Amino acid sequence: MERRLRTDNDRVLLAREANATPYIAMLTVANLLRLERANSIFYYYDDAVIAGFGAWQAVNAQWVEIGPFFNRDAYRGQGLGRRFFRDVIRHLEGEEKSLYAVTKNDAVKHMLEGYGFEPSSVRELPFPLIRHLAARLDLRRVYYGLRKMSSDQPTIHLLKPFPYAKGRIE
Repeated sequence: MERRLRTDNDRVLLAREANATPYIAMLTVANLLRLERANSIFYYYDDAVIAGFGAWQAVNAQWVEIGPFFNRDAYRGQGLGRRFFRDVIRHLEGEEKSLYAVTKNDAVKHMLEGYGFEPSSVRELPFPLIRHLAARLDLRRVYYGLRKMSSDQPTIHLLKPFPYAKGRIE
């Protein structure tokens, strides 16, 4: 895993391919650069070919939102997606942060529950997370998200507050 991309073309490729998936509403090259500057992304390579990434963003001193995560089509079904999640969660657990995730992907929900995350309604989220979600809303992002994601897929919020009730990832 690496903290920086090897080429600028990899950044463009990842943004284009991630935006073609049903679960990432909108990812830009600027988003990837911001995550790199914050030292909040792990990139994964297969020799010289970019395979995907796992990222996170600080909400405040206590909470961190994990995601986005992206695994390129050629690397799906090989356990890399699970590795991306495990590496990011393990890194953040080492910093003793409370973790938050939001997804529409049922498989991701079940995987995160296996890592000790618990589903939460928006009404039950701690105030710093509500403020974080509100600050992220912009019309362009909402527009792309609504166009991409069907209404039959509910948004799932998951929490793993520190100290961890279900233990750390080994």
